[in-house]
Amino acid sequence: MGKPLTIQDSDDKKIDELKDYFQAASKIAVVRMALELLDQERIRQEKSKQWSRAVKAVKKSSADANRDFRKSSNVGKKVS
Repeated sequence: MGKPLTIQDSDDKKIDELKDYFQAASKIAVVRMALELLDQERIRQEKSKQWSRAVKAVKKSSADANRDFRKSSNVGKKVS
């Protein structure tokens, strides 16, 4: 048996509207869809934070490597 959940009348009406719109089998199917979307957004935000940390970790060394590369390359130098 599931756990009881008290839903406000306005929320119940919105769930019914979404149930009809998405042709969901039940109200709980609508709630599960919403939970899945929220979980996907949480995962996306966690990945974004990881990428931000990774970018910060390599930013200085990448800038140093690019500076060294520019010093030893022919970019911007006149070729005779």
